[in-house]
Amino acid sequence: MKQPALLLLIFAIALALVVVLTDRHPESNSTASSRAVAPGVAAPTSLGSQLVVSDCSGCHSLATLANHPQSRAQWTQTVAQMEQIGAQVNPEDEPVLIDYLARRFGPSQP
Repeated sequence: MKQPALLLLIFAIALALVVVLTDRHPESNSTASSRAVAPGVAAPTSLGSQLVVSDCSGCHSLATLANHPQSRAQWTQTVAQMEQIGAQVNPEDEPVLIDYLARRFGPSQP
């Protein structure tokens, strides 16, 4: 009984990665554009998705983000709360991160 649940979880995480890594809205130049990606892992295609991987995924799975859609105002508050408890987000990247979270993980997303 546990094996089908584990397979479903793995599938959901893989699907969430595909969604984030195939973002079709590339942002322009920023400090996060040079961040490294592990060998064998496809690089995120936009600065916003890179920031989610580098700044959020250390503690939160993509499934968590997808399962908790929030408005731009809510994501702004959430990012501020995460920074208060130790998240390291470059202040220059914060608007790009929040914009990406609101677009990809907002309440209007399927």
